[in-house]
Amino acid sequence: MQFVTDQRTLLKELNFLQGVIEKRATIPVLGHLLIETESNRLRLQATDLDLSLTTACEAAVAGKGSLCVPAKKLHEIVKSLPPAKVVFKVEENCVLHLTCERARFKLNGIGRDQFPDVPTAPAMTAQLPAAQLRQIIARTLFAAADQDSRYSINGVKLELADSHLRMVATDGHRLSLVEVNGTFGKELAIDAIIPRKAVGELARIAIDADGEIGFAVTENHVFFQAGQRRMAARRLAQNFPNYELVLPKENTRHLELDTNEAAAALRRVALMADQRTHGISLGIKAGQLTLSSQASDAGEAGEMLEAGYDGDEINTACSATYLQDFLSVAGSDRVRLELKDANTQFCLRPVESGGINFTYVLMPIRM
Repeated sequence: MQFVTDQRTLLKELNFLQGVIEKRATIPVLGHLLIETESNRLRLQATDLDLSLTTACEAAVAGKGSLCVPAKKLHEIVKSLPPAKVVFKVEENCVLHLTCERARFKLNGIGRDQFPDVPTAPAMTAQLPAAQLRQIIARTLFAAADQDSRYSINGVKLELADSHLRMVATDGHRLSLVEVNGTFGKELAIDAIIPRKAVGELARIAIDADGEIGFAVTENHVFFQAGQRRMAARRLAQNFPNYELVLPKENTRHLELDTNEAAAALRRVALMADQRTHGISLGIKAGQLTLSSQASDAGEAGEMLEAGYDGDEINTACSATYLQDFLSVAGSDRVRLELKDANTQFCLRPVESGGINFTYVLMPIRM
């Protein structure tokens, strides 16, 4: 087995695979990637058993074959090489010889038979616009739980119909919901929970993708494909919380703010927030919003913002971090805060939707 490929082309695909490589793999083969030669290209695969990534790059192949090599070490070697042709040759006992100009390496690999089987992707049944998908993920993934005992919220819920897409994420303290309309496929009725790590890798695929990303689902897995890059992820089997019960329905008091001004003021006031709760107070009255924070061992801070509001006075509080998360991805010059009272969850939305309906629900806290 021998092949020649370009250093920059190979490095780009190795970078893509790094997100799924186990850093401290309890199963040694999960720290490896599988290289398979085809007629005029290399096929590269990596998996952690729950998430699998497959990609390819052009190569001049002289003899077909396959080999598993340590992923991190190969990545470090290729990254260190000059932008030139790299020659690979596999000898007996799975030893990979690598040559680039005057540099030479010998890397010990293992046989193909030790690499786990990767789920076979069915035909893609839906097409998701990559540009929209990037924005949708940016506005939902941050709100998903991380290693929560309620396993189902450690992912993002995807609901997909022929002309409607909805993604929802929550960690129990906040909820992010994004909806878009379009033409995604025919006879679609998909409802799946995708693990947080998989959604993060999907975002990386969407960054480099042009046009649309193919999507398919089976009983146990979801699949995404953009060109030569493909991802398979195990679905979370638990039931997602009934998030519609959390969506406010009587928040009739509306407050509008300049997004950049609010974000800058929030960053300043958050400097004096309690380090455990990160809580800030929101004092709302006609024409203004006052942000304030206090830490017993540090001091206090406050700032007043002009706001479009003419309702009753409300004093509430929330996590500064959670509020900053929303403002950083709002994608609008102005945002709207919708409240019912001081103790009920409130809702934030961008004033300009840009075709993407974004709803962020935040639970108040006690100060």
